[in-house]
Amino acid sequence: AKNEYLSSLKKRIIELDLANHKQWLKLLHYQKFDTKFESQIDDKSFFISKAGKYNPLDEILQTVNSFFIEKPFLKSKSNVITHSKCIFPARFQWLDETLQFKKKYINDIKCSKFKEWFNDLKPESVSLLFSTYNSESPASMFGHTFLNINKSGASKFSPLNYSISYAAVIDSNDNMFQYAYNGIFGRYKGIFTLSPYYLKIQEYNNYDKRDIWIYAVSYTH
Repeated sequence: AKNEYLSSLKKRIIELDLANHKQWLKLLHYQKFDTKFESQIDDKSFFISKAGKYNPLDEILQTVNSFFIEKPFLKSKSNVITHSKCIFPARFQWLDETLQFKKKYINDIKCSKFKEWFNDLKPESVSLLFSTYNSESPASMFGHTFLNINKSGASKFSPLNYSISYAAVIDSNDNMFQYAYNGIFGRYKGIFTLSPYYLKIQEYNNYDKRDIWIYAVSYTH
């Protein structure tokens, strides 16, 4: 019965063309070039399907399939063994809302580590932050933009909020010519980081003497 139900779900996904739904394409960071898709994410562990970076349909089918299997999902880089429902909660939430999963076929997985992390964030609102330019540093000549996740009940200026940043990973062994070339042509690997806001204050304001501008963000989901 479980296999039959899973087959019917996959059929509905194809009939509803969910692989091309704007929400799915946003969740996986897909961009369309002519008739082909490619995700902006390069990390293989972000995808369940081996073809997931270029194939939204195969990725969504493999994702749904992973929610119904009992064995855990292994993240090779961090060696963290957990279920895909806990690793990709946004995918699970949207697909569950869209397809109305029958819970009797899904294991009652608590995702305690994710809930602990989420409860620590206590997100209530989002702010856009901009640190001013630093002409003495080539990497900071255009400033830096990042997001703050504001805790429930806290001010948007609170140092206990969390900051989401995207930046290049610089090779300290590069000379000035390699640095300029790799930076201009986007050859450095970029990563997202989540850190307490007080570390950003220390980095930009206290160390570099740069101002940080904060702008409230209105958003819908």
